[in-house]
Amino acid sequence: MTPEQIHEASEIMKNKYLAELPPDEDSKPSEVEEPVVAVDLYDEARKKGLEESTKSYPRGASTLTKKLAEEALNGLAKQKKKVEADSNYWLERGDKERAKMTKDQYMEECFLPAVEMVIIASTPDEVLNSRDILREFDKLTFEYGPGYTASYIRTAYGPQLGNASNQSDGYVKDAVSRITYLANSDQIRAAYGLAKKVREEIDNGNHMASGDDYALITRVATID
Repeated sequence: MTPEQIHEASEIMKNKYLAELPPDEDSKPSEVEEPVVAVDLYDEARKKGLEESTKSYPRGASTLTKKLAEEALNGLAKQKKKVEADSNYWLERGDKERAKMTKDQYMEECFLPAVEMVIIASTPDEVLNSRDILREFDKLTFEYGPGYTASYIRTAYGPQLGNASNQSDGYVKDAVSRITYLANSDQIRAAYGLAKKVREEIDNGNHMASGDDYALITRVATID
């Protein structure tokens, strides 16, 4: 064989040998890794804390809120009674879909507008503070139960919460003056009794108090 033929044969054998070798792990194409976006949880928490520090949450609710809610609830109770009768009518005829549709329509066209009316005339914070009002609205839902009205308000009005004027109404202002007078006159038990009563009124949403007035009332109401 000529030198050229020997060299050609050598190259063929070399290439064949290399082709039979297992692939080198380092020679495999590396998979492209997705860039990892680092989230600064501390910074997010700090920003949220700053936002909350600028908000002003009232305690309780105004008497107007309670009055409007009572009117809305009275009208809603009558509507629910009719809808319930209509729904039962369809159920008796085996039309479950129409029965459910009747209830869903009531929730969209009667229940939620009634809640909205009270919120718009007062504030979402005040309605959330009114335990009795929330409880009565929940009773007028279909298949939702306790907590539905409050959950709806928090979801629909989240960004608006904490933007109230945070002022005490006349009842609370007068009560604070009387509590202060009684405490300064060493009539501690009388001050305690009045403060406890007023705080219950505020917590039930019957009256509204500023943060400072509520703090004072609470301090006196929790005297041992």
